[in-house]
Amino acid sequence: MSWLKISTRSRYALRFVVEVASQDIVRGQFEHKGRIFISIREAANRQDISWRYLEQIAPALISEKILETVRGPAGGYRLARPASEITVTDVLRATEIALSAITCVDTPGECDRETKCPTTRFWQGLSEAVGQYLESVTIEDLLKERDSDGVPIFQPQRPVKSTTKRPRGRPRKKPLPDETKYTNEADVLPTNTSALSSSV
Repeated sequence: MSWLKISTRSRYALRFVVEVASQDIVRGQFEHKGRIFISIREAANRQDISWRYLEQIAPALISEKILETVRGPAGGYRLARPASEITVTDVLRATEIALSAITCVDTPGECDRETKCPTTRFWQGLSEAVGQYLESVTIEDLLKERDSDGVPIFQPQRPVKSTTKRPRGRPRKKPLPDETKYTNEADVLPTNTSALSSSV
């Protein structure tokens, strides 16, 4: 991995983990324990990432005990450890082959000029500096980030009030039809059977 360019896979993995961890804040819990599940589709939608792409990244994060998953309607993904115990280095190591500036730092003895190269110590120092910075930043630190206006990026969501009015009390029964009222004279029922027989 070049120290100047992080792969798309690692960038998306970090955003995915932060989004999963943010559910504590979004749903009104501020302890950042990361114990609330979020579906991969919801996380992908909030981060504008293909959920199929996240599905390919998730197994590596689960393998490194960064995330854990449960299937079912109430399942999804959540942190396997508290956000304060997961560093950026943990996430990047799950998705990158190496974290050094150049390959020879990760594989000592592979380069024939290693013992005589005047730049070896420079690259080693650079890799150590980058590694220390990545190790110093936790997922909990990223949850506290603010936008350009100074507003926290992750905030509790307010419940949406329903505008639909519910009926009060029990619904009224429909009144029975009045058998003495008809709209057509032909529908009037005779009340005297003798009158009916005499008229025939």
